[in-house]
Amino acid sequence: MLSQRCLGYSRVASFVVTAILAISVVVSTANAQSTVGTVTQVKGAVSIQRGASSVAVIPNLPVQLHDKIVTQPDSSVTIGLIDNSSLQLGPSSTLSFDESVAINGIGAPSKMTLLGGSVHTVIVGAMKGHPYEIRTPNAISTAHGTEWDLSYNEGTTRDGYQDCKQFTDVKVQDGVVNVANAQTGSGAQDVPAGHLAIIGCGIDPVDPPFVDHTVEYIGLGVLGVGVVMFAETGLLIGFFLPGDSLLFTAGLLCTGSGQGGLKLSLAPLLAAAAIGALAGSQTGFLLGRKAGGALLARSRSPRLHAGAQRAEELLERYGYAKAIMLARFVPVVRTVLNPVAGALNVPARTFTLWQVVGGLLWTLGLTLGGYALGSSIPNVDRYLLPIIAVIIVVSLLPLGAELYRSRRAATAEKGAQG
Repeated sequence: MLSQRCLGYSRVASFVVTAILAISVVVSTANAQSTVGTVTQVKGAVSIQRGASSVAVIPNLPVQLHDKIVTQPDSSVTIGLIDNSSLQLGPSSTLSFDESVAINGIGAPSKMTLLGGSVHTVIVGAMKGHPYEIRTPNAISTAHGTEWDLSYNEGTTRDGYQDCKQFTDVKVQDGVVNVANAQTGSGAQDVPAGHLAIIGCGIDPVDPPFVDHTVEYIGLGVLGVGVVMFAETGLLIGFFLPGDSLLFTAGLLCTGSGQGGLKLSLAPLLAAAAIGALAGSQTGFLLGRKAGGALLARSRSPRLHAGAQRAEELLERYGYAKAIMLARFVPVVRTVLNPVAGALNVPARTFTLWQVVGGLLWTLGLTLGGYALGSSIPNVDRYLLPIIAVIIVVSLLPLGAELYRSRRAATAEKGAQG
C-alpha cells in the first residue's frame, strides 16, 4: 500500500516537473519570437516606448515586437534586425514595429509604421525577396530586397500641393520599392533605384518619379577623392592639394555625419583613394625617370624646390624603403619625392614595392581614422574645422622637425668652420 502511494506521488511529481519545463520552453520561445532586433549604435537621446513604460536606448538592447522607438533632435539609432538587415532611424523620428513573419525559422519584422522623421533601410537577410512594408500616415512602401530612405513630414505645404501638409518621400538606392497612397489605396507604382517618389496627402505618388541625383553626387565625390590623390602624388602642380585632411574628412562622411545627411560609401572610397594615390606615385616616378630634373627646373615655386631638396635628403639619410614610406605623410615631399626618385634612378621594383606599402598605410589609415571618429562621436561635424586644423598641423610636424634639424646642422657646421 505504501509503495503504491509513493509510486503515485512520483508520477504526480514527474507530471508537474514536465509541465513546468514545457511552460518554460513556451515562454522562452515566445520571448525569442517577440525580439525583432538589437540596437547596434546610438547617438544622442533615444527611447523605446514599451507598453506603459519608457526605456532609454543603449547599445545591445533587444528590440521587441510592438516597441515604439523615438529619437530626439540631433539623435539617431541603428538597429540590426534578427535576419541581419538593418534600420537607421534619423533625428526627431518615431518608428513602431507592428508585425513579424516567420521565414526559415526566423521571426523577422514585416510591417512597421513611421509616424514622423526618417528611416534608412537595408534588406539583406531572410526578408530579401519577401514583402517588407513600412507605412506612414499617408503612404505605404513595400520593398523587395532593397535599400531605400523613407521620410514623413507634416505641418508645412510644398509648391504644387495646395492645402496639403502631409508628405512622404521615398528615395531608392538599390532594388525596387512599391509605393501606394495609404488613404486612397490606389496609385501604386514601382520606384526603381536612383529615383524619388513623393506622396502628398490623398494624392497618388508622383508619376513618373523624379530622378534623385544623390547617388550621382556620391559617385562624383568618391571619384573626386581619387582624382585629388592622383594629382597630389603624381603631378607637380598638385603639391598644394590637402591630401591628409581630404582623406580624413571623406572617411568621416562615410558615417553620414556631414551636413545635409550626405553619406559616402566606405568601400568604394577606400578603393578610389588607394588607386589614385598608388597610380599617381607611379606616374610621378616614371615622369622623373624620363624627364629627369627638367621637370623641377621649369617650376618657379620656392616651396616646390625646397620639397625636392628635402626629398633628396630623405633618400640619402633613410635609404630608399624608409624614405619612400615616410614621404607619404609629409605634405609637398610626397609630391616631389616620386619624380626625384625616378631622376635619381632608384630601382623601379624597390620604388614600386615601398610606395604601395606607404600609399596603402596613408590612404587607408587616414580614411578609416575619420570613419572611426565619425562612428564614435555624436555630431562630430560640429568640430570638423578644428579637427582639420589639427590634422594639417600634425602633417606638417615631420617637415618642420626636419627643417629644424637641418638648420641646426648647418649652424653647427658653420660654427665648426669658424
